[in-house]
Amino acid sequence: MVPGLSIVVPTHNRVDLLLRLLQSPALAQDAARGPLEVVVVVDGSSDGTAGRLCELEVPYRLLVLEGVHAGPANARNHGWQAASGDLLLFLDDNVLPSPQLVREHLASHAGQGRALVMGRLLPDPAQPATPWTDYEDAMRANTSARRGLIEQPSGLRYAGNFSVARTWLEDIGGFNPRLAGNQDIDLGFRLRERGIRFLFNPAAVAWQQARDDYQTWRQARVLEGRFDLAMYRDQVYAGGLLILANRYRRRRLLTRVAVAVALRHRRLERALLSTARQIGQLAYRLGMRSLARAAFSAVANVLYWGGVRDGLRGCDAFRRFASSGVGTSAPSASSRALRAAKRIASVRFRTSSLR
Repeated sequence: MVPGLSIVVPTHNRVDLLLRLLQSPALAQDAARGPLEVVVVVDGSSDGTAGRLCELEVPYRLLVLEGVHAGPANARNHGWQAASGDLLLFLDDNVLPSPQLVREHLASHAGQGRALVMGRLLPDPAQPATPWTDYEDAMRANTSARRGLIEQPSGLRYAGNFSVARTWLEDIGGFNPRLAGNQDIDLGFRLRERGIRFLFNPAAVAWQQARDDYQTWRQARVLEGRFDLAMYRDQVYAGGLLILANRYRRRRLLTRVAVAVALRHRRLERALLSTARQIGQLAYRLGMRSLARAAFSAVANVLYWGGVRDGLRGCDAFRRFASSGVGTSAPSASSRALRAAKRIASVRFRTSSLR
């Protein structure tokens, strides 16, 4: 073990899942090989997380920071700034590390001066799947397979299992707490502008412990569309909204037709979502996984692009966006959230326990 690595874990009201992570055999094995530091940032939790962490006995250095709820970007920033390691491994609080996770991250960084390493997130086999989470697992597996064919993925799509050197975070100022969402994707864009290489290591596995119910999964797809729209529009990355419009045009023709028809009228949208969900659930129960995944792909696309439409403030603006990617002057759907984020961006955390 290299003493210069620190694990950073932001958490909010998921103390039981967090404790499983901190007490995992993998971290105990890593600590037995050499010094290990884990920094947990309690982001305004109301479930007694900080108190239970103070009572926790672990075989590694555990630093706990506690502050008011200010979002994951603030929490991650305070975590890596308080950490002592030169290499930072970010994990979500609902994952379980595999025995080789830390070793694989370290191995990927060996000899790489300017690199960000993404590990692999897999579903916890102990958790029963649902039709919508089975679809998500399949999409994640396809993404991992595509990344395995190339040396450098296009960017960072999740913050639950990745590592990067402290110096590069200091160079760009860390995560952007002014964003209402997609802080991980934004970080990836800014690191890529600095010439950082993105490496994917499929052997650096972490398992996700929790699975969303349907309403949580549905809301997450809508918010993903809204946050993507706000990010590409307000942050003015290379290509701006054209990147998002091109993503829409790369969808299969049948998907684009279904989305265009569904988003024209709210009644049609509700009917398509309900019908596709019922087909997907029935197909899943009958063991017809391909049909079930196709049905929930339709649901996910309508929800996501519905979020984009809502951010654009209407169907007419969405049609203009889908055809050209430009020409919309709608106000930012996230402006109030961004102003609120700015007010809490400088929130201070205090150290509540140190081992």
